[in-house]
Parts: sequence; structure tokens; C-alpha cells
Amino acid sequence: MNTESEFKQRGYYATLTLLTLLFLLAGISKLTGSEMQIETYSGYGLPLALMYFIGFAEVLGAIGLWIRRFSILASAGLAIVTLLVLAMHAVFDPVAMLVPALVLPVLLVLMIKLRCHEQKGKNLYSADCAYQ
Repeated sequence: MNTESEFKQRGYYATLTLLTLLFLLAGISKLTGSEMQIETYSGYGLPLALMYFIGFAEVLGAIGLWIRRFSILASAGLAIVTLLVLAMHAVFDPVAMLVPALVLPVLLVLMIKLRCHEQKGKNLYSADCAYQ
């Protein structure tokens, strides 16, 4: 493996690990009913059942990121969750709360793109990649 390929692979796994840890921590925080999560969901006027459902989806998605067969689906599902979170922050919270909610969907879309290329055996930087 050449140096550029090794660098890309390390970046890929570093991003994958970061996303996994973030969603595991967020999901576990919701599933355990942390006081902060309960206050947040109550403050938004959302049912606590939704908090538990999203927590379950985040934990399941974090695990799914590592299973090649499910990684694209897991990334897409987590991207949808983060976009919904972005919408909630845009309505209820200061602009500073939008930053993490903006970064996560971008990283998840990047993961989808990388997995698609990996599965199809295409070069990430080929001209046809932009049209997928």
C-alpha cells in the first residue's frame, strides 16, 4: 500500500471511530435517561419516548457503521437524525449549537461516498464520483 492510500485509510478509520464514539455516547445518554437529555426533550416539547427511540437508533447506527453490509444504511439513517437535530437547534437554540449539528451530516455523507466507492472499486477522485 502506498503512502497516500495509507493516509486515506487512516483518515477513513479515524472519521469512522469519531462518528462511532459520538453516536454511542449520544445514544447511551438518551437510553439511560440522563437529566440533560430529559430536560432538552422536555424543553422542546417532545415526548420522552422519542428520546429513547433516537437513542436506540444512534446506538444501532454507530454499530452499523462498522458492518460493511449496513454501513451505508447506517450512515444515511444517522444523517437523517442529525438533520432533524439541526432543524430543532435552528428553531430553539443559539447559533453556536448548530456547529456540531452541521459537521456530523457532512461527515456521514462523506462516509456514504467512501463506502460506495469502496464497494464499487472506484477511485474516490474519478470524474464519475460526482454523479453518484
